[in-house]
Amino acid sequence: STTWLDSIVIWLFSIISIYRVMEIYSVMVELHTSEGYRTSAPARAITNTLWHFLELTVAFGTLYLLAAWLSGDTYSDGNGSLTDNRCDALYFSFVTVTTLGYGDFSPNHWSGKALVTIEEFLGLVLLVLVIQRAIAASMNDQPKSV
Repeated sequence: STTWLDSIVIWLFSIISIYRVMEIYSVMVELHTSEGYRTSAPARAITNTLWHFLELTVAFGTLYLLAAWLSGDTYSDGNGSLTDNRCDALYFSFVTVTTLGYGDFSPNHWSGKALVTIEEFLGLVLLVLVIQRAIAASMNDQPKSV
């Protein structure tokens, strides 16, 4: 059961999470379109993209808790629920963003399903950016032929 303090904390972190998700998306677009950044600092670009994976996981973990709290959805398959342990929300978010999808938690309400869809899309975009940065970094390290 959630107390009023839990409710305030969940709302606060949800607002911060929504802001961070929008900021991460705008940074992804900026990094993708900035040619100088891709070629001058590929290791930094890869590190920043991986950091955004972590931020996305925390942001959506918080949003999953908010959605579960508001809708009453437990994201349960019968063995346990997402709201039993706050770390389960981070675990579910990480499994979702990395496209592993073990199936031990799944949303039953439309709000959770919408969040999963958005996180999956952003996770795939980040994955493509990591692969793109790694390829660019490996191509920049190869000796140039004359």
